[in-house]
This record gives sequence, C-alpha cells and structure tokens, in this order.
Amino acid sequence: MPVSQETGERIGNHLIQLVKGMLALRDTVPRVHPSVDFAHYPVLFSLCEQPQRITDLAERLSSDVSTVSRQVTHLAAHDLVEKIADPHDGRAQQVSLTPDGHAVLDGIRTARGTWIRSFLTDWEEADAARFADFLDAFRHDLMASAPAPAGRPDHHRIAPSRESTVHGR
Repeated sequence: MPVSQETGERIGNHLIQLVKGMLALRDTVPRVHPSVDFAHYPVLFSLCEQPQRITDLAERLSSDVSTVSRQVTHLAAHDLVEKIADPHDGRAQQVSLTPDGHAVLDGIRTARGTWIRSFLTDWEEADAARFADFLDAFRHDLMASAPAPAGRPDHHRIAPSRESTVHGR
C-alpha cells in the first residue's frame, strides 16, 4: 500500500527538523583529529570503500570538483589521504586513504557511535536497531531515486547496497 500524503508530509517535516538539529549540534560532535571537521566526513567515508578520482568523488557527493579538490588538498596536507596513479589511466590520479586516514576514520566511527548512543539512553537495543534499518532503507531509496549526473546514466552516487531488510525488501 502506498504511503499517504499525510505521512509523507510528516516525514518531510521531521527530516527538516532533524537536519536543522544535526547542524545545530555539529560543534558538539567529538573531534578525533584537530584538522578534520564535520565537512570532511563525506570525503573520508566515501574513500573508505575504494580510491576514487576527484571528479567521481565530487559526483558521488553531489558537490562541485573545486570544493572536493580543496577538501582533498586539506586532508592530504595532514597525511590522511594521498594521490595515487589511476590503474586504468596512467595520466589520471585517484585519491586514497592513508593508514593514518583509516585510523582517523575508525576513530570517527567509534566517537560518533558513542555520541549518538548518548541521545538514545532511554531506547531499547531492538528499537534502535530497527530505527537503523529503517534509516538505511530510506537512505537507499532516496539515493536510488537521485538522477544520474549528465552524461553518466549508469553512475550511482551512493552504492545501492542495502544490508538490512525492512518490510521484506
């Protein structure tokens, strides 16, 4: 059965409030590395899967190349990412996490998990796990509906893998 208009509007309102709340709290997110802030997270988390060209990274993050390039330059200056030769095109470069970058990413995951758990002190584990499953399903469906960048109809911004099963999906 399709979702009702009323439910769609409620979800939309809650998402706006959630985004505003997360932005208001961003300065309270634990910092694992003094040179890595909230704005660098998407780049780091995208690179944990595999090295990527800056142009592909920008498309995946729905950002412009110049912004991602500045972020990569900043992270490289702190030895968290490095540029490596593209194995498919020797003239091009990819960006890869360094061992220090992987360590910082692991620290971010741990600190963020602890931080989020601090908001869920009255939740049961089963409820939190179910919420995580629903959130993952929503993220998946949202990203799967995003249009592909011009000239790249087969390109996916976020890999459409979904680990959880919600409503038998």
